[in-house]
Amino acid sequence: MYQNNPDKLLLDQLLQGKVIANHTLGNPLAQALKLHVEEVSLDKIKLSFDISQQFTQGHGVVQGGIIAAMLDFAAAFLGLANTQDPKSVVTTNLSINYLRAAPAGKFYVDAQMDKMGAKMVFCSAALYQQTGSNIATAIFSMAVV
Repeated sequence: MYQNNPDKLLLDQLLQGKVIANHTLGNPLAQALKLHVEEVSLDKIKLSFDISQQFTQGHGVVQGGIIAAMLDFAAAFLGLANTQDPKSVVTTNLSINYLRAAPAGKFYVDAQMDKMGAKMVFCSAALYQQTGSNIATAIFSMAVV
């Protein structure tokens, strides 16, 4: 019964083809980052974010932890979409290559499933701005819990 996980409920409804207006219900960080699921399948996901100035550091670029959070959302959502209720996923290892600094604005993350196992999930993801500039890439391992 979704163990009170609104993210799992959202993903399952989107995979069933339902149109959902708000993709952030019950997830305060997703709300703050203005997350939207653009596309989702069991193999790939595309998320968008509208990042405001509140998430920039002193030099006016998006803080590295926010970059990591956007990438992690995509990988975790993809892993979560592939689990059976009441299972979930938690990131156990994350390796990020920061390619360039980026000002606040519209961002997209494309993630793909590299391997789904009974106990571990492996994904890769790329973050880019609306202008097409590549910002960061990442690889993930996640435990199924």
